[in-house]
Amino acid sequence: MGLQLRTSGRYSLERGDPPRRDIFGLLRAILALVAYAVLTGLATEMVMPPF
Repeated sequence: MGLQLRTSGRYSLERGDPPRRDIFGLLRAILALVAYAVLTGLATEMVMPPF
């Protein structure tokens, strides 16, 4: 699916359409990474409380 999204983004750029989908995809990926990091950080803090 990642390859299909990448090729569709490339085609939209070739057609001249605004790459809005690519920007939203980037933001969604960044938000997912941040949320994952926060959740894993909270989990590790729960498992190992700071002294």
